[in-house]
Amino acid sequence: MLIEALNRYEGSLILVSHDRYFISKTANKIWEIDEGKIKEFKGNYEEWVDWKARMKTRQVQEKPVVAETKEKKKEEKKVVQQDPEKQKEQKRVQKKFSETELRVADLQKKKTQAEAQLGDPGIYADKNKFQEAEKKYQDFSKQLKQAETEYEKLFEEMMKLN
Repeated sequence: MLIEALNRYEGSLILVSHDRYFISKTANKIWEIDEGKIKEFKGNYEEWVDWKARMKTRQVQEKPVVAETKEKKKEEKKVVQQDPEKQKEQKRVQKKFSETELRVADLQKKKTQAEAQLGDPGIYADKNKFQEAEKKYQDFSKQLKQAETEYEKLFEEMMKLN
């Protein structure tokens, strides 16, 4: 009953719990305290767990970088600054990243509106309206998850290019 009541509440809540089931059924944003810093993840608990697993897998798969001399680093920086193709690629990725960021924000807004619609008790009186609202919510959730995954990939690509 508590989970249902909290999910119907339209305001903001901060929940602190070790109960994973409770968090998975109520949270739409996760704040993780890691090494004394708060890291924010926009999404539910299952998405956060999946994301953490992907990040851990990537870290394990990456090979350790051999230490380089200062001179070699300076030479590489000069090459990067002079390489117009790389600069062009950086601009392309940054543009796509910005577009995806806007799309994520738009989808979050639409998902929130769909949640609010589902929070209206009157919608449950008409089965067709409820099903339509539920489908809309599910569609926005799916699109948002895809957009956030693309956003993460583009962010990582930008970091590699930089």
